[in-house]
Amino acid sequence: MPQRSTEDALYDTMTVIRQGNKEKIIVVVVSLDIEGAFDNAWCPQIITEMKKKRVYADDILVIAKGHSVNAVEEKLNPALERIVA
Repeated sequence: MPQRSTEDALYDTMTVIRQGNKEKIIVVVVSLDIEGAFDNAWCPQIITEMKKKRVYADDILVIAKGHSVNAVEEKLNPALERIVA
């Protein structure tokens, strides 16, 4: 299988989610150990997309492995505050 980018994987995931929403079916997403994804995510675009899709901060579940809760919280809270604003 040829190597694909994170963007390809995210595009495929969003396509499945959108199709599920269109068909009004339950969609379950399982993400397995995407190392470095949080560090490399472009938060302004994520926030823009979340606002467009009406995804609110209380709809988000964050699972972090290998990081301290404080370190994740320091990065995540400012981003979540921008979604609510």
